[in-house]
Amino acid sequence: MLTIAHPTALADADALPFAHSVALTRDVGGRLYAIHASDDPSAQERMPDAEPLLTSWGNDQSIQYDKLVHSCCEDPVDTLLDALRRVNPDLLLVATSNRKGLLSMFVDSRAKALARNCSAPTLFFPPGSASLLDDGGHYDLKRIVVPFRDALAAKEGIRKATWLAESVGAAQVELTLVHLGPENERPELDLPEHPTWTFTVRDVDKSMEDAVAELTHDHCMVVMASRGHDTVGDILFGTDAERVLLKAHCPVLVAHIQN
Repeated sequence: MLTIAHPTALADADALPFAHSVALTRDVGGRLYAIHASDDPSAQERMPDAEPLLTSWGNDQSIQYDKLVHSCCEDPVDTLLDALRRVNPDLLLVATSNRKGLLSMFVDSRAKALARNCSAPTLFFPPGSASLLDDGGHYDLKRIVVPFRDALAAKEGIRKATWLAESVGAAQVELTLVHLGPENERPELDLPEHPTWTFTVRDVDKSMEDAVAELTHDHCMVVMASRGHDTVGDILFGTDAERVLLKAHCPVLVAHIQN
């Protein structure tokens, strides 16, 4: 059974990832945890409810859903990480504030700090992201971009895109694979076998964030692999995934590469 976690600050921006968490939990028969870091007893009453969403989608079914208000540390990120270790999720869905400029070199959004320190893949919803759900609350994953630099990143990105699309029963998917580099340096790709899916491969000579920004105007989701901060440049200027998040116009699923 898939365990899904939605870290929430109980803010308006959390409504979109919460709706997607509920829809995914319903479709895969998983268990959802909404997690809020607080020592305020009234926070429990302000946690989001799943039933109104399911009703609005015309569903009379319920989901396995737990509201977890957790308190253990002074720092809210440490508190959320402690809760996530207990829950051990297979997937996180979270809104991100996308701080820009010099501040982003030193201060992470809470969402990115969580993703850096949690091994589970994370589906980010940047400000202004469009919904991936149709009127019935079902995922509409017709177009997905998978950017990569090397074979490991390509393999993990394709694997996670396939996993999510198959989990929600996506019948027709246009998978656009974006290689950052010349064609003669592109690694061999192991594409999934789906009779109704289409695959496009592009080689681009520009930054990953600019390449993805151009494509996400008409693609519904980005799926990419990340090694985290393994160079000085990553620490100072952010990883490829973090820079993509600043420019993407749609949700971005980031999965860690296990070296």
